[in-house]
Amino acid sequence: MASDALRQLAGLHGISAFYWDIHGNQHHTSDETRVALLRAMDVACESEADVQGSISDFHESAWREITAPVHVLAPSEQTCISIRLPDVVSGQIHWCVETESGSEHQGAVFLADLRVSDTFEFQSERFLEYELILPLSLPLGYHSFRLQWEDETSPSREVFATLIMVPDKCYMSAKLGERDALWGLSCQVYGLRSERNWGIGDFTDVKELFSFAADQGASLLGLNPLHSCAMGKRIGQSPYSPSTRRAANAVYLDPDWTFGFLKAASVQARYRGEAHDTQVQELRDAEFVDYQRVFTLKMQVCESLFSWFREEHLGSGTSLEDRFREYVRAEGAPLRTFATYSALQEHFFEKDQSSWGWRTWPTEFSKPGTEAVKKFSLKYFDRIEYYQFVQWLVHEQLSDLTHGITAGQDVLGLYLDLALGADRSSVDTWEFQEAYALDASMGAPPDALAPQGQNWGLPPFVPAKLKQLRYKPFIEAVRATMRYSGVMRIDHVMSMQRLYWVSESAPEAGGAYVNYPMSDLLGILALESVRHSCLVVGEDLGTVPDEVREAMGRMRLLSYKVMYFVKNGPDSFIAPQDLPRDSLVVSSTHDLPSIQGYFSKHDLALRRELELHEEGVLLDIEAEREADRRALLEQLENASLLDPSVSEAILAGKNYDKALLRNAVHEFLAGAGSMLQALQIEDLLLESEQANLPGTVEEHPNWLRKLPRTLASISTDAELKKHLARVNQLRRSHS
Repeated sequence: MASDALRQLAGLHGISAFYWDIHGNQHHTSDETRVALLRAMDVACESEADVQGSISDFHESAWREITAPVHVLAPSEQTCISIRLPDVVSGQIHWCVETESGSEHQGAVFLADLRVSDTFEFQSERFLEYELILPLSLPLGYHSFRLQWEDETSPSREVFATLIMVPDKCYMSAKLGERDALWGLSCQVYGLRSERNWGIGDFTDVKELFSFAADQGASLLGLNPLHSCAMGKRIGQSPYSPSTRRAANAVYLDPDWTFGFLKAASVQARYRGEAHDTQVQELRDAEFVDYQRVFTLKMQVCESLFSWFREEHLGSGTSLEDRFREYVRAEGAPLRTFATYSALQEHFFEKDQSSWGWRTWPTEFSKPGTEAVKKFSLKYFDRIEYYQFVQWLVHEQLSDLTHGITAGQDVLGLYLDLALGADRSSVDTWEFQEAYALDASMGAPPDALAPQGQNWGLPPFVPAKLKQLRYKPFIEAVRATMRYSGVMRIDHVMSMQRLYWVSESAPEAGGAYVNYPMSDLLGILALESVRHSCLVVGEDLGTVPDEVREAMGRMRLLSYKVMYFVKNGPDSFIAPQDLPRDSLVVSSTHDLPSIQGYFSKHDLALRRELELHEEGVLLDIEAEREADRRALLEQLENASLLDPSVSEAILAGKNYDKALLRNAVHEFLAGAGSMLQALQIEDLLLESEQANLPGTVEEHPNWLRKLPRTLASISTDAELKKHLARVNQLRRSHS
């Protein structure tokens, strides 16, 4: 089916007609793609009649809505609310705004006194759009709006909306003056080794690493997303495919910390002895993280602690009980939904171990509010309370961690990642099913590294349906990460403006970009940033529309500058000192080769071995890498940071002192104009492997690899301290 009407319908639902790739080529969206993506949005489009009907439905529903469910406004703007009413409605309308603090503002106005900004006719019924300007100066925050009027069918009608007043910029720390240049480390939490953890890096390891880094002058510590990947008795391993972005991952709990926090010595005694110690040591010594074994062991501890806590505290009015109850009350519905989901997943998994996520459950449990779920919640109240208890422990240790590291003069705190979305069978999709296109996935269009395009396996939000929910899923996800962050990085910040969608049921149809309400989303992001005193970094790699770059600059979202990509032409790299101030500079990321991996071309050898590309594509990538290596090495030499003999050895594939290359790269970037710099701990330890190899699942140990050295070994390394002292000196010299 091909028609102008189909293209019109797709446009109404945000599907772009074309896009420009990174090379400046234009790609048009096919009608086949339009149909596949409209289906994913639950928009009828099977026939010309369906298309025409859907266009009519779109316009009619918009005009019958009276006013949008949410209005995102800046204090510098007039508080102007668009309202739409049938032209038979006349006389006065009454409005009321209740602010977050509980104060009320009311007023009334005659419709005849309002400006009419638009009109619409549908089946002989005429609608008028009015501009209602509220004579108010509302504070930043989330406020309730109520509109009342009378018409021929009812003596009193009303509609409600949310007014979100947002700042014009994200938070900027007073610790960063006009020229201050701070730095920090970044790591994958699971990969941290210590003599005391239980086979996976934990929050105590993070605290110890931050303490070491701060002693060297660091201001931040970047971590992988801490979102919960656990569901009942099972756990996923990719931090970028979580079960929810609104709860934290209990696998990072330090059991020994929980014993001390709860003063549960009797429980701790059960986890001492040769058998337990042998099991933990085996997990600790393993090259890769065994998520399932570690998670199972830690949940056994949590089960024991919960049983003890119920006996010793619940119902006894102790201070710990009060603290737990207050946490559950404050977290409210999101925590209860997470705990209920986890209990349900556990319940169905124990019956059938192929049961993974709500889409495999019986139909009567497919939504949170069903009678079956309510009955389950009553019957299994203890299991729901258990999962609330576990999240409380996670929150308490994270809070202890963040409060303990932010006292320093120049310390910003944790630098946390907000993943792009959640798993298709996740808590988030279960609760907000109407907001997700479950038959679509986010991804990226074809490029040199992925000629077939990319499918990230995560369902996207349907823009209009997200707005109907007053952006609640987005707001809750941002808040959950910012509450523990001094800096937050948004994975794929372009998602604020557009996302590339691919149909799951019709992948052969190809993909297209779908547009999002960028102004609203960035405004909400700025509001939460200010409220949490949290800087925001936007991961802006790849094809970035000019509108996104302009908005990032205007709203002070820091750009994410990766050394390998900061080019001003083929084989030519931008000098670090010329990078924009509002940016964070790094040498690499979890999805890219480490410094040693990049210059040795280890990652390309791995791609060839795993046959991830056609030969012609790989040859092109190798040729570009060769030119880029030479250009970067030349820059390091010109900056007097690397001896030409080392460059020659690297290019010839001979042995060289890896520390010299690491030092040169880090010192080179330390001179960047960027206000922040982050150093990967894998690079500090001269690792050649990377955390994740895109395009692989089982072929590569993604999200499994541990560091080669313990934190104790790292913290006593004199040469490493000397290197970090030099980085600190160079960064501080900006001031």
